[in-house]
Amino acid sequence: MTSRLRISLVLNLMLLCLLLKSSGILHFISDRISFLSANTSTYSITSLEPGNHIMRSETLAALPNTTGYTVFFGDSLIDKEEWNELFSKPGILNRGISGDTIAGVKERVPQLAALKPRKIFLMCGINSLIAGVTPAQAYLQYKALVESLLHDCPDTSIYVMSVLPISFDNYKVAALNKSLQTLTQKRVVYIDIYSHLVASTGYLSSDLTQDGVHLNGNGYKIWATVVQPYL
Repeated sequence: MTSRLRISLVLNLMLLCLLLKSSGILHFISDRISFLSANTSTYSITSLEPGNHIMRSETLAALPNTTGYTVFFGDSLIDKEEWNELFSKPGILNRGISGDTIAGVKERVPQLAALKPRKIFLMCGINSLIAGVTPAQAYLQYKALVESLLHDCPDTSIYVMSVLPISFDNYKVAALNKSLQTLTQKRVVYIDIYSHLVASTGYLSSDLTQDGVHLNGNGYKIWATVVQPYL
């Protein structure tokens, strides 16, 4: 390798790191790698942010069991939005916890069932994939989650919202979503949000995110437009 080529390669790598850092993707990935390096059993991980999982779970458990509401249930993509304000509709509860995997969401089903929700809008899976769970394994976990919800919430309609596109390893998300579509049955509806947020590049549209995973306000507006008819 010539010295000119070496210098060019180093400069390109430095530029790539700067771009990733400025977009927030590098920080997001490094946080997850630091956590996962200390955990060998990725399949059973309930949260990529265990401290937050415990604190938020305890906070939610302290709230009164307001029954008969619509509940948005899942990970940080749920947690980060004010759903009742987004839809200008009272009676929507937020039961999202940042960092939760499919296993972590399933762990909270009994707490959710106590609310006797009218409808559940479910969003999780991306943290499981980032943790190293394969799309096939994630589908089996998701299937068990839906079965648990059907059993514990016998009078509730369940809306499985597709896992959203991201800015890296998006083929795993697409594979999982293809499997999730098979979960539809009586009381279970699949809602495709993915196709409304993915760009022609095959990744999450860059104008809808800052870190390559989470949505900005415009992204949530698109999400709301898709979900509105099901409320």
